[in-house]
Amino acid sequence: MFFGGGPKGEPVELEIKTFNGLKTAKGTAGAPLMKSMGSAGLIYGCKEGQCGSCEVKLDGRVVRTCVAKLPKKAAVKVDITQNKLLLSRKTSNF
Repeated sequence: MFFGGGPKGEPVELEIKTFNGLKTAKGTAGAPLMKSMGSAGLIYGCKEGQCGSCEVKLDGRVVRTCVAKLPKKAAVKVDITQNKLLLSRKTSNF
């Protein structure tokens, strides 16, 4: 395709650890991490990487998904269970 119709990067398999168990998703290298994760339960905050409401661990490193891109790897592991905002909502008595 000539005018950007297809994916631009290599395929990446995501293994997402959520509060409800493991979830898998697919994306392409260089694509925004938040969009590739789909409905994993994360929240958009500032959309600029400043507030931290979208923090996750990507292969053991803390990243903010609203500004992070998928790396050029065949597979990555994402852990959203360490997100402080989601963890506080999960353990609160509201």
